[in-house]
Amino acid sequence: MGVKTYKAIKATAQLAGIVAMVHAMNLGMDPGTAGTIIGAILLGPEYLEAKLVGSEDGTNDPN
Repeated sequence: MGVKTYKAIKATAQLAGIVAMVHAMNLGMDPGTAGTIIGAILLGPEYLEAKLVGSEDGTNDPN
């Protein structure tokens, strides 16, 4: 899979998640809960990827 395909799939999944949470808020979901879930959808994959790949200097030291 190419980088462009990966980024397109990731962006589409994130957009679908945001649309689902906005729809859930319209149906009565607590905005704080929806915001937390949207944050996890948007930032979760990037955080996980950064932890798996390591930092930019080539180390994976969390300190």
